[in-house]
Amino acid sequence: MKLEKCGLGMLHMILLAAMLTGCGKKIDNERVAIDESRGIRFSENKRILEAYNEKLSDKEYNVPSGVTVIADRAFEKCSSLTNLTLPDGMTSIGERAFLKCSRLTTITIPAGVKSIGDYAFEDCGNLSTVALPDSTRVIGKGIFKDCKKLTSATIPAGIKSIGYQAFFNCESLTSVTIPDSVKIIEDSAFEECENITSLAIPDGVTAIGANAFKKCKKLASVTIPDSVTSIGPGAFDGCGNLNRVRMSKGVKSIGARAFHGCPYEKQLKTTHRELYNYDD
Repeated sequence: MKLEKCGLGMLHMILLAAMLTGCGKKIDNERVAIDESRGIRFSENKRILEAYNEKLSDKEYNVPSGVTVIADRAFEKCSSLTNLTLPDGMTSIGERAFLKCSRLTTITIPAGVKSIGDYAFEDCGNLSTVALPDSTRVIGKGIFKDCKKLTSATIPAGIKSIGYQAFFNCESLTSVTIPDSVKIIEDSAFEECENITSLAIPDGVTAIGANAFKKCKKLASVTIPDSVTSIGPGAFDGCGNLNRVRMSKGVKSIGARAFHGCPYEKQLKTTHRELYNYDD
């Protein structure tokens, strides 16, 4: 098996394994031994699941007790899995850990997971719902990018920013709960989420990134709190039904084409002409 499939650089692996030795719940050595005989790879101390055997035809898999880390790309292209359960005591999920798990519909993420890596669930085309635990502190870039059947998502309190392309092209997403802890909505965070109809951005958010809600075609109303000071270029570009906006009183900059193609743009050109850069 290639090293990159293991998902962690050798130095990173050694340091992380050393840090986790003796941590977490007791290892289920019997289960691990069975899994290893089936081509599933673990770190030496059994705390890191490095690589699942993508040739297995199992539809369900329970990660053994005692595993605390899912390595980068560990389940990449494991197209047979539909249901996955992670054990209590898990702390982190690596980058692209479940990339293109095309049949995955449900995953249970336990309390205690603090970090979810970039593009962790990218292109999981059948993943429909997900609840991130309150312990989560870091949401990586593109975490649910191209999860086209994802209908709802709850972002836990404590998250400070919604990452670049976090929900890009989640075309079935109809609702999303953004907690008060969020300060920044990064570029393209919800771009092409075409079935979101309304949005309440919580007080405390200070910046809405470029293309953050671009082509959210059914978005009809937005509340932008007074805490927001900047709206990035193209933030609501192509939101063809957006005609009701409660604009922040504290906004100091509105990027080019931020509301291009929105019914609201006509009003904005009058009320915020000195701030809004637009193309006729």
